[in-house]
Amino acid sequence: MSFSAQHFQKQLHDLTIDLNHNELFTLTTTHWLVDLSRHYLSRKQLKQLTVWLEHHDFIQQKNQLFDDNILNFTENRPVNHVLLRDSQQIFSCSQHTAMAIDFNRQQIFVNHFHAEQNEITDLLTIGIGGSHLGPNLITDALKEFCSTKLKTHYLTGTDPYELSAIFKQLNPKTTLVFVASKSFSTLETLWNYQQIKAWFELELASSATKHFIAITNNQDKALSMGFLKEYIFSVPDSIGGRFSLWSAIGLAMRLSLGEAQYQALLAGAHAMDVHFKEQPLNTNIPVLLAILDLFYGNCLDVQQRAVIPYSHRLRLLVPHLQQVEMESNGKSVDIMGDTVPYRTGLAVWGGVGPNSQHSFHQWFYQGTVLTPIDFIALQGNSAYPDFEQLLLSQCLAQAKALWEGQSSENAAQATQGGKPSTLFLSKSLNPRSLGELIALYEHKVFSSGLLTNTNTFDQFGVEAGKRQGIAMLAAINDAPSTLDPITENILNHLNDLC
Repeated sequence: MSFSAQHFQKQLHDLTIDLNHNELFTLTTTHWLVDLSRHYLSRKQLKQLTVWLEHHDFIQQKNQLFDDNILNFTENRPVNHVLLRDSQQIFSCSQHTAMAIDFNRQQIFVNHFHAEQNEITDLLTIGIGGSHLGPNLITDALKEFCSTKLKTHYLTGTDPYELSAIFKQLNPKTTLVFVASKSFSTLETLWNYQQIKAWFELELASSATKHFIAITNNQDKALSMGFLKEYIFSVPDSIGGRFSLWSAIGLAMRLSLGEAQYQALLAGAHAMDVHFKEQPLNTNIPVLLAILDLFYGNCLDVQQRAVIPYSHRLRLLVPHLQQVEMESNGKSVDIMGDTVPYRTGLAVWGGVGPNSQHSFHQWFYQGTVLTPIDFIALQGNSAYPDFEQLLLSQCLAQAKALWEGQSSENAAQATQGGKPSTLFLSKSLNPRSLGELIALYEHKVFSSGLLTNTNTFDQFGVEAGKRQGIAMLAAINDAPSTLDPITENILNHLNDLC
C-alpha cells in the first residue's frame, strides 16, 4: 500500500493521549543519547505508528534520498547533499563525476594552502542564509579544532555597521575572501562583495584578484565579474542552500578545520545517514522526532518548538535550525499543488541555557502556550569539570521540573507540569558528534516533508520576498510615485522624524 499523508493524519488523531504516562524511552547513536521519555506519546504508540508507515511504503520513499532521485519536485532537481558525506559513493558512480572532481579540487586546495608558506591570517566569507549559517555554526562550535593561525569572519546582510566592523578587523594583504552564492545574484552578497573588492583593489592593486574565491553554480557570471577560473568552486543545483555546508559553500570552514577534522565532520554526518537509512522506523530517531512534531502540531494545536542547548559553543545552532526547519517545512501546499488541510511544520526558536532559564523559561513553566523543547547537553572533558557537572544538572533539572510540575496551596507558585521535551546528550562536542547532530536534524526535516507530502527542498516564498525587495529598492530610488500607499505614507513620516 502506498503512503498517504492524510491517512497518516488520521492515525495520529486516533491515538489515545496519556498525559500521565511515565515510560522510559531512550535511544542511542554513535555519539548521542536521545531520550523521548517525556512526551505524550508512549513507546508503544510510536511503534504502532511506525508499523503503519512500514506497511504503507514509507521506507521506500525515505530511502529515495540515497538513490538517484528528483526529490525537489517543483524545480525538477535531484537532492544530493548526503552524497557529499559519502566520498566512496561519489567516486564510484560516473553520474557524479563532476561532484567528485570538485570534491578533489577542494581537498587539493586545502592541503596545498596548509602546506605552503603564506601570509593569510583571516578568512572572510561573504554570504547569507545557507551560505553562512551552517559554516558559521561549525567554525564557532569547533574553535578548539580549528587552526590557531586562521580567524574566520562572516559578512552577511547589508547593515553598514556590519561592513564597517569588517573594515576595522581585517587587512587585505593577509585576508582570503570567499564569495558564496549559488546564483551569484544574491543582492546582499553582491553589494558586500563590491565594497570589499574596491577596498582590496585600493590596497593591493592588480594582485587583489588572487584574494577572492567564488563559490557558485553560475561560473559564467563569476568569470564575467573578474574571478580567476582556478579560484571558482562549484555548488551543484542538487545541493540546497540550507543543506550546503557540506559542499564548497563550507570551503572556508574546511580550510579552518583542516582536512583531517573536516573528514571527521563528514564521517559523523555519514554515520547518521546510515542510521536514518538502515535503522528500523520504531528506533529511527529522525523519523520519530518528525512524528512527534506532527503529532503536537496537528493533535494538540502546537505551533512552535524550542531548542535549548546547554553549551555556549552551540549558541548558533538555533539560527541554523531555524533555516533548516522553517524554510524547508514552511509550506501550505503539497507536491501536487493542493492546499494541505493540516499543519506542516513548527516554528523554531530558543536560546542557550542557563541564560534562557533566567529569561523565558518562566513562559514554559506557567505560560498558556504548550511548547515542546529540545534540550541539548554535553558531558565532556573540559578543564572545568565542576562547571560541566553544573550545566548538566541544570539541564536535567529543567526537563524534570517542566514534566513533573509543582503543586502549591498558592496558585501563583504552582506549575502545571506535563511540558514535553526531548533530551540530547553527548560526552563531547567534536567534529564527529556535531556532524551527527546536524545530519540528525536534516533527516528529521526530510521525514516531516514526507509525512506531510510537501517539498522540503524548495523555497519559493523566500524567492518572492527577494523579488519584492529588489522592486522596492528600485521604486524608492527611481520612481517613488509607483510605491503602494502604505509604504509611501511610511516614508513620508520617516522624513518628518528628527
